[in-house]
Amino acid sequence: MLGGPRALLMQAAHPLVAAGIVDHSGFRQDPWRRLARTMTGLYTIVFGTREQAERVGAVTRAAHEQVCGRRGSRSYSAADPALMLWVHSTLVDTGLVMYETYVRQLEPATAEDFYQQMKVVATVFGVPPDVHPLTLADFRAYQRSLLESGEVRVGPDARAVAASVLAPPAPLPLRPALRAIAAQGAGLLPSTLREQYGLSWTRADGLALRASSQSCRRLLPLLPPALRQTDRLPMRLLAAFASLGADAVSDSTAPKGFAASAPDRNRTSARGLGNPVRFVGEQGKSLRGVVSGGESPCRAPGSRGT
Repeated sequence: MLGGPRALLMQAAHPLVAAGIVDHSGFRQDPWRRLARTMTGLYTIVFGTREQAERVGAVTRAAHEQVCGRRGSRSYSAADPALMLWVHSTLVDTGLVMYETYVRQLEPATAEDFYQQMKVVATVFGVPPDVHPLTLADFRAYQRSLLESGEVRVGPDARAVAASVLAPPAPLPLRPALRAIAAQGAGLLPSTLREQYGLSWTRADGLALRASSQSCRRLLPLLPPALRQTDRLPMRLLAAFASLGADAVSDSTAPKGFAASAPDRNRTSARGLGNPVRFVGEQGKSLRGVVSGGESPCRAPGSRGT
């Protein structure tokens, strides 16, 4: 979760991804909810059963088919493989960066294994297998090429998203902590993106990040395994983050199992933690009809927006 702001800022740096966020989400009122949906789906795929993973994947793909539009002469679709790959790449890259910053350095073989396994997760979400860079080194080259070519470059939509990410609406007592988390995540952005966002990064900021990194590295081994090796803690944190916005999740859209002891047996739930399938749905809207055959208003996406 510490990497949430970084991942969101990297995603929004792609102009067409940013356009989709601005046009199709309530990011200004509730910037954490989109992240919570994505991460809830991710944790369900990783820790849940095959049936649960397939259900989350189906709902996510159906939601993507409803998200499309234009920015100037360029069209976008959330079902565009190129845009899906960029969004997925930000999760992979942020996962590696945050782990190596706050936990420990990874052996190259372990990092490669993580990358290969994350391809499976992306496929469930709808990213075609043939668009993935073959190896982690190829993946690094892919991200670098998009940044260097200017295809990924911060624009007005990205700055609008950043304003909410860096100063999220939340209860007053929580704002300093959330802003500190967001600032440290921004500090771990690629330097080109940080500069394009106009974010300063001083020597004092670097020292503060280093201090927090060293503290986490020392503290984590001391935590009991029940806290270090479980999917329940991050899932509960996701529920908490999703309710931080000015408009809290209503009873009709909240993932009830996060607080309930007996989730509805007719709904998919990850280890009794609720209804992540519905939670993944855009702003709580039921996508059951879409999954079962509703028609998408978007055109069939090409390899990238034009």
